[in-house]
Amino acid sequence: MMIGLSVGIVVLMSQVWGMQLQRTPPDITAPPSPLPARDAPRIPGTPFIDAVMKHDPEFDLNSIPLTQWLEARDSQEIPWKTRIENAELRMDQRLEVAYSATLQPKDVNNLAGDLYFIAGVTDAAGNSLVPPKVVHRSLDGKIPEDKELRFNDNVIAQPGEYFLCLVLYESQTGRHNTLKRRITVTTSSGDPLPNAGKDLPQLEFFDFTDRERGTLQFFKGLSLPVMNKRMLRVELISLLNPPEQWSDLRRIVRRHMQQTAAALNALSQLRLAQGTVSVIGLDVAHGAVAFQQADVEQLNSEELTAVLNKIADDNTVSLATMERGGSGAFFRESLDRQLTPSTGAMKIIVVVSGSEVFDPSGSVKPLDPRKNCDCRVYHLRFRYDIHDGSDDIGKILKPLGPRTFDITTPREFRKSLAEIIRDLNNF
Repeated sequence: MMIGLSVGIVVLMSQVWGMQLQRTPPDITAPPSPLPARDAPRIPGTPFIDAVMKHDPEFDLNSIPLTQWLEARDSQEIPWKTRIENAELRMDQRLEVAYSATLQPKDVNNLAGDLYFIAGVTDAAGNSLVPPKVVHRSLDGKIPEDKELRFNDNVIAQPGEYFLCLVLYESQTGRHNTLKRRITVTTSSGDPLPNAGKDLPQLEFFDFTDRERGTLQFFKGLSLPVMNKRMLRVELISLLNPPEQWSDLRRIVRRHMQQTAAALNALSQLRLAQGTVSVIGLDVAHGAVAFQQADVEQLNSEELTAVLNKIADDNTVSLATMERGGSGAFFRESLDRQLTPSTGAMKIIVVVSGSEVFDPSGSVKPLDPRKNCDCRVYHLRFRYDIHDGSDDIGKILKPLGPRTFDITTPREFRKSLAEIIRDLNNF
């Protein structure tokens, strides 16, 4: 099955928005009814073309009177519908504000030049707080009459009060739209990791996002200290393949890859008082260790992205793997090799997976408990569908008495991280 995923490493854009807007934008709050941060805003049943949100560094913002446009009232010279979501926690443990602009096909096909969709963020006085993002959409052909054109994107933000500015510009005639809205970014009450994002940038636009194909985002800067007393060897063992029962569903394959990347990115930033963190990525469909990084200081995101893209493009269980007992047997054997004493240190094993149902012709025999292994096992189990009622990984791990966390939301992942850190603090 061919499912493409696009790499997206956080990059700050270098364009200049303008030194200051002279007039404070109107005090209008963002609209209600937030959607989950992991998905772009959707209108059920409406076919659409999702624009690839890639920053265009070649566009000269000084070529248009952007500051004057934003000093004036909101304008709409091209029919559009905009939507700004409430701030939401992402699975990678950052806060985002998602926004979108939708154009009807008849309005797009009547345009003469190319479209530029520009987003920026200012404070109440109009001062630019982050370099804006410019997306170029070429209109070298008409779009189908039954499909809308949508610009879906987001800005990553620390808690605070901001103004989000959206501009749509058509290059041939100079027609343009502008929109300014106040946005409020807050953390939820009872945050189990209140300081996790304290070292992250105040605001960021991604250089590249593709919500239709999926984008893997890696970054550093999470603050996840562990005040352990004993020497610890933390092994992050991830099943990189999507669950076998969902391997033909594009949305679940994409979601699995994004959430696996988010989980490993966060977990690899655990900072032990004593000890090391290592990552092992298993391609159980092909019976291979696809990714391995010992003593992680910074996750090798480039290599991990390449591995995840490759697995997403080919997640069919190989004949050789089936002849050796299937994906479950390979996982059990791989984990069994890790259940050995670590000289002078306690071993912490964190298994990251979806809710797996392996091929029934394979083996899902439980592991043998190791009495001489000074180990603690955690299982972070991401659930992607309401029908995820069974899990063969849990059956294989059961003799080890793992502490299992079922995760469907970013908040649940955050709570799981906090509880694991709390446990490790006691060792």
